[in-house]
Amino acid sequence: MIRIALLAIAILAAPLTASAQYIDAISNKLIGGCTLDQYLEAVEGFRAVMKSEGYAYTVEIAQPLTGDLSVIWWVGRTPDLTTYGKEYTRWEAALANTGSPEAKANAKLNACAENVSRQGSIVR
Repeated sequence: MIRIALLAIAILAAPLTASAQYIDAISNKLIGGCTLDQYLEAVEGFRAVMKSEGYAYTVEIAQPLTGDLSVIWWVGRTPDLTTYGKEYTRWEAALANTGSPEAKANAKLNACAENVSRQGSIVR
């Protein structure tokens, strides 16, 4: 009887621990004569800041092979929407200090590409 009760509690509690990964999808176009290699170098700088400053945000760059070949996709990820919100708020605050690692990385990205569109999604 105790086993059944423990199993029931475990089954009922499982949704409380479930979370959905958050994806930040941004389409970008290169600007100012920036090459893909230069953009990827700026992305590597961004990744280094994310790691050194303890962010849970990661990014992948998707270069299209079909469709609009002028658009490069930035696919950022966090464990869940709550984490994204906290980290976005932290990132925005850091940008106010032009000497911060975040502001320097952001400036390099903005010098090379402009956002065309942005969409946030959860993955279940």
